[in-house]
Amino acid sequence: MKSIKAWKPGQLSDLAKIVRGSSPRPAGDPKYFNGSHLPWVTVAEVTKDKGMYLRSTASSLTKDGSAKTRILNAGTLLLTNSGATLGVPKILMIRAGANDGIAAFLNLNADREFLYYFLQSRTRYMRERVAPGVGQPNLNTELIGLVPLAIPPRDEQIRIAKVLSTWDEALEKLDALIQAKEQRKKALMQQLLTGKKRLKGFDGEWVKTPLFELIDEQPRATKKPATQFLSAGLKSHGKGVFLKPNFNPADIALKELYQIREGDLVVNITFAWEGALAIVPNHADGALTSHRFLTFTTRRDCAHMPYLGHVIKTSRFVFDCGLASPGGAGRNRVLSKKEFLKISINLPPLPEQKAVANLLDSCDEELHILRKQRAAIDHQKRGLMQRLLTGKVRVKV
Repeated sequence: MKSIKAWKPGQLSDLAKIVRGSSPRPAGDPKYFNGSHLPWVTVAEVTKDKGMYLRSTASSLTKDGSAKTRILNAGTLLLTNSGATLGVPKILMIRAGANDGIAAFLNLNADREFLYYFLQSRTRYMRERVAPGVGQPNLNTELIGLVPLAIPPRDEQIRIAKVLSTWDEALEKLDALIQAKEQRKKALMQQLLTGKKRLKGFDGEWVKTPLFELIDEQPRATKKPATQFLSAGLKSHGKGVFLKPNFNPADIALKELYQIREGDLVVNITFAWEGALAIVPNHADGALTSHRFLTFTTRRDCAHMPYLGHVIKTSRFVFDCGLASPGGAGRNRVLSKKEFLKISINLPPLPEQKAVANLLDSCDEELHILRKQRAAIDHQKRGLMQRLLTGKVRVKV
């Protein structure tokens, strides 16, 4: 019977020489940057995509810039070591220069894909052990080298990486499918919400209609509760309502709040210009907001609220909200209710509004299911990764 080889205790410095990239100075100098001599790896390049490999870069160095950076060979394992995205690994597949926000693992004495997954599993650990200093988070190469790990035999490292890569392949396929569905929905919105494309069986006239003819303000003032309550806010960029359960009334000085109900159109007057508008979902029914949120209901004989829910996410509508929001300090630009209600939308007859909303809602539901599937697979992969990379579960080799 084949004996099971034990894993050896160690640390990252046992498996590689860990060095830091270097950036030509001064930053942005045209003598060094925006050339065509050598691809240039930055933290942004490493973190912009979810995959294991970095195959190209958007930036390049000049010949002079290449002489002032650390040049890395294809196959080098990288790790971001500074900024909010500290601790993200990537395998470089091209010869390139790297800036000083990147750590590189040289003379690697381990399977690089195995070590990639190990680093991926330890991102939080490394972020919690950030080197002290002023400014953005920073993890020096010495501290990276001290990260402990159990080192399996090389053949088991390769097998572990292979197992985990099958999960990544499934995630990549789902990501591609989700992206394709998102693009399809975006195209449908552009066509169906403008009348460029009509659903079969509909040919009624579209009418440019101001909001004041479609919706009515419906404030529901209520005394601030004496005990904890459900508070609501709005995400920007059309991303919907977020909730704060068990909100402490002592945390808000206002004595009067406003209740939102399922199906309301709610607008954050401070960030409407950034797309902070939403239709209230059923799980937010009865939540309380401040006076900075306007609440509207539709006139049901001429407007279908789910249809308006898609209209308010279009770039044209958000742009119009920006025009209705005079400038202010920083990002705070307060929406004029009067100007908001003057915004006009191109509106089809009510039956067509409902049909269009149903189709776009079905697209949203399909995307919701796919995203849930992705989250479940990612959760399962992370659980398996934790067990495989600690030896709690062994693989056959």
